[in-house]
Amino acid sequence: MAKKLTKKQKKAIVKTARNHWKVLVVLAIVLVLFVTLAYFMGWIDILKDKLFPQDDGPASLSEAGGHVTTLDTVSDLEIGFVDVGQGDCIIIKLPDNKTMIIDSGDKVNAAKDSIEEYIQDNNIKAFDYMLLTHQDADHVANLDWVLENYQVRYIFRPNIYSDNALSASIPAEFNPELPDKDNRCTTNVYAEFIVAAYNESCTTEIFNKDSDFTNKVICGEQEYSYTFNFLTPVAEKSEISYSDANDYSPIFTLDYAGRKIMFNGDAEEKMLKEYVQNYPQGHNVDVLKVGHHGSHNATSEEFINLIDPEVAVIQCGYGNDHGHPHGKTLTILENYDSNMKVYRNDNNGNIKLTINASGDMVWDFENDDMSKNDLSGYELSGEGEIHLYASKIIPDTVLQLLQTHVVFDNRKELII
Repeated sequence: MAKKLTKKQKKAIVKTARNHWKVLVVLAIVLVLFVTLAYFMGWIDILKDKLFPQDDGPASLSEAGGHVTTLDTVSDLEIGFVDVGQGDCIIIKLPDNKTMIIDSGDKVNAAKDSIEEYIQDNNIKAFDYMLLTHQDADHVANLDWVLENYQVRYIFRPNIYSDNALSASIPAEFNPELPDKDNRCTTNVYAEFIVAAYNESCTTEIFNKDSDFTNKVICGEQEYSYTFNFLTPVAEKSEISYSDANDYSPIFTLDYAGRKIMFNGDAEEKMLKEYVQNYPQGHNVDVLKVGHHGSHNATSEEFINLIDPEVAVIQCGYGNDHGHPHGKTLTILENYDSNMKVYRNDNNGNIKLTINASGDMVWDFENDDMSKNDLSGYELSGEGEIHLYASKIIPDTVLQLLQTHVVFDNRKELII
């Protein structure tokens, strides 16, 4: 137990305070000035973050994020939907000048030339991020060329095992085989990607809902940030398995300056249902990159109602054999919002979206004629189109059996 001060000790303290009051006042003023300076210089926040680190939440789950870049001027966000024919390729320049390439089109569509021209026109020297949505040739076929010709610092890829002689020497930890799962791919183009990705010696990540990441940009006294928010697949990475290759495609958003852009790869019915079940509150998006080139089985009314898009972008090739985009998809978009803008590579060529730090969106097109954007792929090209109006002569049960082999629009119009 502490001893009480004697009367003599108390008098001594009072006397000392009276004799040195000026010094105490000066020290108090200095302390106040120092605290004020520390507040405006941000030293208090730095000390607080070190002593009491905050959880960044789901936006910092991936090792790809967490970067802070200081710039004199914040750059615009630029999203290029590159016209690679019947396939997907998206090239993004981010506000901190980092870059990302998503998919790369097919080898048969002169996609490589289109990608190379876009890269050169936009003065891109390397890619900070590469994302392959799934293993189909119209998405993966030129990524090995990108990896061989440009430095790539981080790769997101699907949980798909390459079962091919070209990739046989790749270590199992990089190319894991999962027994009893539908994640096996035997194609040469996917094997070439796996080999090139391994030889790049950069960090690779199998994506799922935990692949979110955020980067920050500091410009003077202003701070900006962008976030890639992966929504599907929701399974653990080692458990991801789908019977349809297209459903490996992730659904994710890029959020910046109050804008939300959603990317779907070739995600079809099963993945759309996975989204609907896990996000019943939805995500109010500004722009939707429509799934599977506008196929009838990659857009649903329930899904569109949840995400409430204002603009839809469809990546498909002119005169493609599948008739993408299908009339059913265009009808769903039209019925949801007759004012929704639909842009597409087969009619508009290269499409670029620019978003500044204030959230203003500007679109640029090789061909800005939108008068034909409400036509199906068959109607646009006018080639190989024979219609049989089957709604009255073919029962629904037969139509359901046929649907895996032929294309139907919203009128059950059989396209042969």
